[in-house]
Amino acid sequence: MIRKRVLWAWIAIGFVCLKTAVVLAQSTTVWPAHAVDNSLLGADGVRFADANGDNRPDIATGWEQSGLVRIYFNPGNEHVREKWKYVTVGSAPNVEDAVLVDLDGDGAKDVISSSEGKTMRVQVHWAPGPGKDYADSTLWKTEVFPATKGLFQWMFAEPFQVDGRHGVDLVLGGKKDNDTYPQPYIGWLKAPANPRNLAAWEWIPLAKVSWVMSILMSDVNGDQLPDIVYSDRKVIPRGCRWLENPGRDKTTGSWTNHSIGDTTQEVVFMDIADLDGDGRQDVMVATKEDQIHFIQKLSADGLQWKTHKINYPKDIGRGKAVTVADVDGDNRKDLVISCEGAGETRSGVVYLRYRNSVFDPDWQRNEISGTVGRKYDLIPAIDLDGDGDLDVISTEENNNSQGGKPGLGIVWYENPVRSPLKSGRKNP
Repeated sequence: MIRKRVLWAWIAIGFVCLKTAVVLAQSTTVWPAHAVDNSLLGADGVRFADANGDNRPDIATGWEQSGLVRIYFNPGNEHVREKWKYVTVGSAPNVEDAVLVDLDGDGAKDVISSSEGKTMRVQVHWAPGPGKDYADSTLWKTEVFPATKGLFQWMFAEPFQVDGRHGVDLVLGGKKDNDTYPQPYIGWLKAPANPRNLAAWEWIPLAKVSWVMSILMSDVNGDQLPDIVYSDRKVIPRGCRWLENPGRDKTTGSWTNHSIGDTTQEVVFMDIADLDGDGRQDVMVATKEDQIHFIQKLSADGLQWKTHKINYPKDIGRGKAVTVADVDGDNRKDLVISCEGAGETRSGVVYLRYRNSVFDPDWQRNEISGTVGRKYDLIPAIDLDGDGDLDVISTEENNNSQGGKPGLGIVWYENPVRSPLKSGRKNP
């Protein structure tokens, strides 16, 4: 009897080990791809918010080469693999970013677009008023913030209540392609009492920049005030930085500028997450020529950091964005990587899994996109099909719509870990 119990115990242990080995095995399988829209040129990033009040994550995207901004309406789990319905909210030549926000507080989500190139302006696309058809493009109205017109090339906007007064403010960052363009800054647009009075919005510059990629709001030093965290791409001192919030009564003044980690590499998109599980929010950033930088936060005040480098795996393009997420459901954090310069033998989207520790210099490469697509962008992880695992979504623009071809457009990759096709379950 005892021998049988021992035998069954060893069988159980072996089953668990086998199951673990299967979960942790390297995956070379390309995930199923689904196009949200690929009808225009130059899809440039996805930003999520519930636009129409149905409690589903909708998408705002700017199409840079087509010069248009659209909202895509999430059709729900049953139809999420089909093309999504959309509304074109307005024109925005050279658009780099589009984000949803109810700017005037009327209950309808508007869209903020940021334009670079020679357009150099930030616009608001006003949604139709309450009771009107949100999906009717003829009811949308586009206006320019006068304070931004021609100031410099605009790259990214993050809606946020900075000073605690009036409505939501806009944290903005810019770039310059070369020295023929004006000096760019990171700063914020201060909302007036009447947000519809665009001439009353005040631009507050905070720091010179070269090419802002990411802007994230996070309380870095634990003083209960949101700080501005950003990645600056081109000119030394470049890298990841944070601007220390001086307090609501002083937000129009100087914000102390702190560096985060290495300042010598060309950084691109970043993410903030507690990668090592010590309770402090670390920074992960993709670099163009170096490795992935895992910048470990060492002190609660945000003044001490240590850079650990994670090597890019073989057969991918140049790193563009990194997102921290548990992709494979093993309760450990993975890194989802998107790339530019992909195609031929190089994948554009993969995820990395550590073997022993998050401090490993080499993480296991796992496939997502395969070699289709050339230039990807932001790569958020989100459960789009409602099956309990995280899918990933990005835009792919075929190297700025080379040859007039649109690329994959807005595309999401269906995580096969709990796929209903694999498990036999139906979507809820």
